[in-house]
Amino acid sequence: MSTQPALAAILEEHALGELIEKPESIGGGDSTPAYQLQTTRGRFFGKRAGLSRWDQLRCEANNLDAIRDTNTIRVPTVIACDRVEDEAWLLLEWLDVRPLRGNQFEALGRSLCDLHRTDSSQPGWHENNWIGNSPQLNQPMSDWETFYLECRLRPQIEWAVEGGIPATLRRLLYALMDRLSDLLGEHSPPVSLTHGDLWGGNVAMADCPVTYDPACFFGDREMDLAMARLFGGFDEHFFAAYLEAWPLPPGWQKRVDLYQIYHQLNHLNLFGGIYVDSCRRTVERLLSQI
Repeated sequence: MSTQPALAAILEEHALGELIEKPESIGGGDSTPAYQLQTTRGRFFGKRAGLSRWDQLRCEANNLDAIRDTNTIRVPTVIACDRVEDEAWLLLEWLDVRPLRGNQFEALGRSLCDLHRTDSSQPGWHENNWIGNSPQLNQPMSDWETFYLECRLRPQIEWAVEGGIPATLRRLLYALMDRLSDLLGEHSPPVSLTHGDLWGGNVAMADCPVTYDPACFFGDREMDLAMARLFGGFDEHFFAAYLEAWPLPPGWQKRVDLYQIYHQLNHLNLFGGIYVDSCRRTVERLLSQI
């Protein structure tokens, strides 16, 4: 991709000045490399993608705006999201970030709690979006169990089966779908606005705790907390502050595996067989509860 001509056109379209120097690569995903952009109007964070990934950038911008509009947890402000010829760019305000420490995690936990108090009448979202590089279905449903089955578990399980997972894991996953009602029981959570992709790499400290790269939907707030426990990066100050502000209903500990399996399956589908054993162990633990 030609990068600078397309970017220059987008900067001009949105009155963001002219590039002072070549964009500085600061890493990022395979499909959306990230850059520090220095222009005559200031410094920006930029993500670049081909047109096949345009929808991912557009959804990310929409999700960031949705969280920002709640005035709860801090997210980078969207400056522009546009495409020119064969390139798409998402431009965000530049934030000088550093790792969270100590009581900063407490502030993040309370802010997440405030976000979750933004509610809806039914689970879902006004559009499908993305979880990493995987499409995430968000068709509104009448109840949480149906939504979690049809928009979270079933699509990931079908993709895993199509990808050729071992027969043992396939049988376990089919059993998990069949027994979802037994695992959820009478659990009927409030429908909260969730971040959707809350792992340690998506939070940091700026002028206050900040999060980014969301995959928003309205659903069970426990999903964000289960995701936060999956890959580490959050200390116990975070969870303690959240639970003090808004305790979770009984049985939440048993639902951690149930909500983590969605993200484990997503990693299996994105990155392959190294996640087969972790998925198998999680599903076996879940089915042993019944």
